[in-house]
Formats: sequence, C-alpha cells, structure tokens
Amino acid sequence: MNILITTHHLTYIAGSELNILDLAITFIKLGFDVTVATFLYDYPLKEHFEINNIKVVNLLTDNTELLNKNYNLIWSQHAPTLDFVIFRLNISADKVVFSSLSPFEPLETAPVYANLLSICLANSEETKEQLIDEGIEKQHISVFPNSVTDDYFNNKYVYKEQPTHYAVISNHMPREILDLELELKKESIKINYYGMEKESVFVTPDFLLKYDGIISIGRSVQYGLSMGIPTYCYDHFGGIGWINSNNLEQAKKYNFSGRDCNRKISAKKITHELINERPNKHELERLKEYSLLYFSLTNNIKAILTILESSNKVDFKKIKAVSLKRHNEYYTRILLQNKIDKDDLLGIIATLNSYVTNNEKEIEQFKIINEELRNTIKKKELKIKENNELILKQKNILSRKAIIIFLKIDNSKILRPLKKYLAKRNPV
Repeated sequence: MNILITTHHLTYIAGSELNILDLAITFIKLGFDVTVATFLYDYPLKEHFEINNIKVVNLLTDNTELLNKNYNLIWSQHAPTLDFVIFRLNISADKVVFSSLSPFEPLETAPVYANLLSICLANSEETKEQLIDEGIEKQHISVFPNSVTDDYFNNKYVYKEQPTHYAVISNHMPREILDLELELKKESIKINYYGMEKESVFVTPDFLLKYDGIISIGRSVQYGLSMGIPTYCYDHFGGIGWINSNNLEQAKKYNFSGRDCNRKISAKKITHELINERPNKHELERLKEYSLLYFSLTNNIKAILTILESSNKVDFKKIKAVSLKRHNEYYTRILLQNKIDKDDLLGIIATLNSYVTNNEKEIEQFKIINEELRNTIKKKELKIKENNELILKQKNILSRKAIIIFLKIDNSKILRPLKKYLAKRNPV
C-alpha cells in the first residue's frame, strides 16, 4: 500500500515535525510505501529523514512526480498542503485522513470539506471539541493522542529515590522554569534546558535515560510516561505538576499542555514539588502500563486503519466542488516568494561566511594591525595628556612669578592713573 503524508513544514526539531517523522517511520515498519510532502524542507530536521531513508518531496519546487497520482491513503496534517495536492496537483486517494494537533493554532484548522474526508483526527478531547464547534460532525472525529514509537517502551530506566538531575524540554520556557536552576542548585540538583531557546536536541530514549525526571508539556510527557520516568507537566500555560493516576485523565484531555488548570506557581514552589511530591516506583509502573495501552503509535495507527477499512472511498468530485484552487494558488505563491527571499538571504550569508573562511589570515592580520593602531593612538593620547598637564603646570608657575614681580616693583605709577580714572567715573 502506498501513502502520502503531508505537512506544512519540516525544518525545526519541534512537535508537529517530529510527529510526521514518527508516522513515516512507523508506516514504513508496517509495510507501507511512504512519501512525505511539505512546503518547507530543511535542516536540522532534514537530517533525520535522510538517516531513515524517508522520501520527502518539496511541494513548492519539486512536485512534478506527484502530478495526477493516486494513493491508497493520504494522511494530512495541515489543510493548506491537502488543498495543494488535491486542487493543484490533482492527487487522489481511496481514503483521506486529516489530523489536527491544536485547538487554537490557525494552521491546525480543518479544511472546509472535512466532513467529506474518511476521518478527522484530534490529538485531544480539547481539540475534538473545537473541531465540533467549527462544524465537523462529532461521529466523524476520533481522538488520536500524541503517541510514541515502540523503542520508548523497550528501555532499562532505573528509578532513583533521590533525584540529582532533571531535564527541561521546551520551546517556550516561562520565567519560573528558567529560575529553577538557582533553586535546585541549593538542593544539589542539576538541571539541563533543551529547546529552540536553549540547546535544540533530538530526543531519544537513550537521551532521556540520563535524567531522574522530565519537566515538559505535550509529546514529551508521553515520552516520559512511556519509559516510566517521573514527568512534571509545566510550561508557558502553567501546569498540573507531577503526572499521576489521579490527574492523568484530566491532563490527557488537554494534551498535557497545562491548559487543564492553567496553574502558575513560583520557581520555589515548583522546586518544593519536584523534591517532595515525586511519584514512587509503583506509580510510575502503572503509568507506563497505561501508556502502552493508549500511547503506542503502532497500535493507534492500526486502530485508525481498522476504522478506514469500513469507510467508503472519498468522493473527490464533491471535494473539488468547493472552489479553493485560486485561494490556494495565492497562498502558495506568497509562500514560495518568501522561500525565495529567504534562500537569497541565506545565499548572501553563505557568501559572507565563505569570504570570512577564505580570508582568515587577512582578517587576522587586519586585527593585529588594528590592535597596533589602537595601542599607538592610546600612547599618543597619553602623551597629549601629559603635555597638557605640563603646559598647565608651567602656566601656573608663570602666573605665580608674574604676581611676585608685580608686588616687588614700585607700582605707584601704575595705580595713580587708575585711581584718577575711577574718581572721574564715580565722583563723591
């Protein structure tokens, strides 16, 4: 079976991009012939698609091989890409899945013809409720939570009673999370920060095994729970804190985003909870069993494929009756122009970097000359300052000498005319 997976961009190591990577890897393991299509494709994420030999097509610049093609399944994450492949490239498929990863991000809005597709997926109950409010039939939506690949369940994490090292994984760290470093240092606990604002890393089970707990939201929470690692849910929306059996369902309803409670607390309070309210080993085992039941990407994909087996083929004539072609043409034209502008700018930067690299000796020589010139100027400025001080000193000496000479001479001849002049101007 062949499948086309579409998404808006594959550039950074972030949630929606990693979701597509995991989907592609898992579909390949299930025996699918996978092609991924996107508007923007670049490093650092590109490297991970290359390592896994996943075929990726840039819809804006390299789409001719996709023209008029038919697939068994289209799995689309962002509506503009689905519009493009249907209305611009005339691609069709037996079944079409649309997946939304957010209840508020505009790019995650379902297409206007969503009810004509095979099924719509929502990553949480919160997102499902939003899709219903936007006109998608309730029975047409299934919840497909952030899910993890099989390797997260197959690990040898060892629980430590006394934590010494935490990891924060976030692309939008609030102040209280950044302030944790100082608070935890008082308790002899280390903390590392990862994300686009700090150090961007590709998270794997081996990477997480180094830590005694994770502080994050979204898909990273499922990573931790699936490995049996203590996971503290908190980020820019605030959060519920340590995930446990009592708050799991409520937090999951809101995709472990922190929006279930919007609780915001200080770094000092978070530190207290990290040390004193950490889940025990047995609780973590229960959470891991729950994760295997609900967050296995392989099992969740198989469940959707089972639903699709009993669904009708998608009627593309009805979809194309919704006139979106010209609207999508304008959108992609602007997107392509922005890409060209960006590429031009990157070309200029690359040229400058190349110049710097190729002229390092000359630049270093210039730095030496510049430093020598600065030193010379400093010396001259010092000399001028010394000369000015000497001139001032000589001036003061001469003034004092002049006064002494004046006092020694008979000055009556000088003062007498002056007195007469003043008497005339000011008669008594």
